[in-house]
Amino acid sequence: MPKKTASDHVFEGFVKDVAGAPGLKVVKGLGKEGGTDEKIELASGLKLAVVRSLLNQLNYHGIVEYTREKNMQSGWFTYTWRVNKSRAMQNFLVKKKVEYEALRKQINAQGEGAVIYNCPKGCGRVAFDKAMDTQFACGSCSTKLKFVEGSKELRELETRISALETILGKPNVF
Repeated sequence: MPKKTASDHVFEGFVKDVAGAPGLKVVKGLGKEGGTDEKIELASGLKLAVVRSLLNQLNYHGIVEYTREKNMQSGWFTYTWRVNKSRAMQNFLVKKKVEYEALRKQINAQGEGAVIYNCPKGCGRVAFDKAMDTQFACGSCSTKLKFVEGSKELRELETRISALETILGKPNVF
């Protein structure tokens, strides 16, 4: 078995993010030459309905693609699925760029001395003025908002941004 490259590890991580471990089973069940739903079912050990659902999910994210042929006698279509690793990696990079830009915005807001409050139930984050408007209660669930310690969170954001810069090949700005 050939040794896995860094690209293989990133690809597998992206597949797991999109469709979990079962999605990775489906991708591995396709092999290099691809195959039909039924072939993937046998190779992966998953039920056909699960395989089809995962294939649609993977297709949505550009990880797999298909060709469709019609059986003229029965009128049924046969779908042959293949992994499109290059398109998947492009989509992975686009997703990471979006994540990077969101983190940059967040760090810029915190760098300006913004005071942030967070819902402990995970509903969201709000700035001080909005928190004050709602009397420090979450707008979604009415739970009391908690103050977010800025310096610790700022360091965490910087670490995540630095990791994304490494992936995206951007120069480190810190």
